[in-house]
Amino acid sequence: MMAKKIKDSQLEKKLRWQDVCPTCLKYDHPDHSPECECCKENGITEGILCELTRMDQENDTDDFRCDAYQRKLPLQ
Repeated sequence: MMAKKIKDSQLEKKLRWQDVCPTCLKYDHPDHSPECECCKENGITEGILCELTRMDQENDTDDFRCDAYQRKLPLQ
């Protein structure tokens, strides 16, 4: 049973950052300042954090996850 579950999970399409990041509010504003006071003081932008997150999780076997992700709001 476990072998079938593993095989099925390998056939599923994994989320890639190339699919996820363009739907993030911050994707169009890479110079956005994060909420963190330390980042603000040191000039670290959201773009830098996102690049690091992508590189860290790019070869991860699980779906891509980013804790900074914020879905773009639909146009009204």
